[in-house]
Amino acid sequence: MLKPTFLSSCLLCTLTLVLFNQAEAQALVNPLDSIRTDSITNFVFEKIRSTETSAVSFTTDKLGQVYLIGEENGVSKFSREGNLLFNYTNNTLGELSYLDASNPFNLLLFYADYLTVITLDRTLNETGYFVLTDLEMSDITGVGISTENNIWVFDNLSYELKKIDSNGNLRLKSNQLSDLFKGNHFPIQIIENNRKVHLVVPGIGVMLFDDFGQYLYTVEIPNVESVQVGEHEFVYLANKELHSFPYLSRQSVLIALPQKIKEDSKLSIQKQQLYILEDGILMVYRFDKKGIN
Repeated sequence: MLKPTFLSSCLLCTLTLVLFNQAEAQALVNPLDSIRTDSITNFVFEKIRSTETSAVSFTTDKLGQVYLIGEENGVSKFSREGNLLFNYTNNTLGELSYLDASNPFNLLLFYADYLTVITLDRTLNETGYFVLTDLEMSDITGVGISTENNIWVFDNLSYELKKIDSNGNLRLKSNQLSDLFKGNHFPIQIIENNRKVHLVVPGIGVMLFDDFGQYLYTVEIPNVESVQVGEHEFVYLANKELHSFPYLSRQSVLIALPQKIKEDSKLSIQKQQLYILEDGILMVYRFDKKGIN
């Protein structure tokens, strides 16, 4: 089934709260047991566009392009200005479970019912097709694109994080990770950025690994719904509130939004624009930073 919301993969400088330095490298090796919300980031929001749509979900990429997922599981790509660019449709694999647009030139589509991953180029033409059962993986809920255009997969049966190349060959795998998982909780997103791999696990939080699959630490956010990753922090949705988590300070910052987020709303934030899909309307806000209280 579609995830509660899709969040884009790059925040750039707008939501960067700290600068990367040597202290962050030390912070990465220390486990994190809990997080604190100590401040609120306020922005001045201006609604610039509202568009009626039958889309059931969406995501954005780091170029500000929008990908709408329709009721029939088709994908429509729009420019930052809202102009239709390309369409993609696949009616043979059931519901589109996840779309990873962290690399706008190499998109990843995951069809969980058929355990199939399809990759697309920037014009939404197919470039890869992977049936995970053919790769001896039969219980998968979390996949993602890697920075070198390989595929990250978490195997729920072996409790291993695996990287698959474009030919379906196993490039690497982590140690067995069953001790990190509590109950029946498994990843729904895998996001790599800046040599960090993020496993988003509702019921637990965000697990971080290096790009060789070595475990670093866990940020405990049991009610996490979805995550997007920037250079110096990740942003997560929990209880329909948006928070930023800087890697250095490790103090969660609440981002004050221009409207209350409904239970079935979808959300993305990208390049000084906030996107909210709600009740058949895609609303786009422009925002500027006002200050941190």
